[in-house]
Amino acid sequence: MPELPKPQPQPRSLANGSVVRDAGNGGKGTLKFDNNGEVDAVFTLAADGKAVASGYAAKGQVATIEGVKDGSYEIYYTTGVDWDSELKQFTQDCRFVKVGKQHEFTPDGGGTIWTVKLRADDGKGNADSSSKTGNEVPQP
Repeated sequence: MPELPKPQPQPRSLANGSVVRDAGNGGKGTLKFDNNGEVDAVFTLAADGKAVASGYAAKGQVATIEGVKDGSYEIYYTTGVDWDSELKQFTQDCRFVKVGKQHEFTPDGGGTIWTVKLRADDGKGNADSSSKTGNEVPQP
């Protein structure tokens, strides 16, 4: 009897907008992440190099973190395939990016709203970014 091929495991993912790290609801700020890329992404707000909030943005979707407290934050995102919720990382085709420098969230006008677009129609995002290694980004 011929041996049947083994089924390939399906990559794991979360629902769009899933909270990976909860920041609580202590602020009025909002971070919107427009993932118009070809793979899923996890985006992270960090203060002093430590993650304070993270969310999951499925490919082609917009996800939001609300309740961001006033302050100055770095924004990072990781893209890839096969999200491991226990390790809080993608297991395949990982890419790590820091978006610009500091992003200020203030209570003015009901709170700051930042929108980060992963990739614009011309292939570039809407913010300066720099590639990083996995060791250079805070764990979501």
